[in-house]
Amino acid sequence: MKRITLAPKDVNRIKELYPEHSAKEIAEVIGCSVYTVYNWAYALGLKKTPEYLERMTKELSEQLAVSGTRHRYPKGHTPANKGKKMTKEQYQRAAKTMFNKGHLPANTLYDGAETVRTDKRGKPFTFIRLSIGKWAYKHIQLWERKYGKIPTGKILYCKDGNTLNCDPDNWEPVTRAESMARCRQSDETLAMQIAGRDREIKQLILNDHPELIELKRMSNQLKQNINECTGET
Repeated sequence: MKRITLAPKDVNRIKELYPEHSAKEIAEVIGCSVYTVYNWAYALGLKKTPEYLERMTKELSEQLAVSGTRHRYPKGHTPANKGKKMTKEQYQRAAKTMFNKGHLPANTLYDGAETVRTDKRGKPFTFIRLSIGKWAYKHIQLWERKYGKIPTGKILYCKDGNTLNCDPDNWEPVTRAESMARCRQSDETLAMQIAGRDREIKQLILNDHPELIELKRMSNQLKQNINECTGET
């Protein structure tokens, strides 16, 4: 970037004034553009002092506060149209842009529509719309339609690990304790134990190295057996 040439005395003035004055003030003193002041300040490595920055921040906050009050209604303000009804002519003009009672946006989904959402663990699930504003897990709806209500104290466990597979036969009612125990031995969990936080390696293990997952499963089982024999938890 080409820098405008200044006399040595003007450069010294920038060095002297820049830390405590605005670029606009310096430009007026020297007789150059604000851009030139910023350009030279950057080239010379000049910085504003903390005191100057604090002062400017305070002044700006005060200006914004004053400016904001100009465009706000004071507390207790009464709207000019309070308690007034539209005239017949006003209503007829406004009616052209009014939504009819029961109007729904163009992007409103229909009953039975599906969408995929992820839970806090990042697991995707398919949801199905039952009515306006009411959505439910699709796999639960299909399972209960085939087998009835989920037994009390149990949840549905995904057998193949693909939570988007909503086939009722892919879900099994188990207790939360059973679900946690199975999750600890799932391929995904074991791959995560091997790869740590590296998602790429985790996916590589899941896709191409099932033998590593099986070795990890056997290792975990061996540790559990040893702990049971020694009385450790």
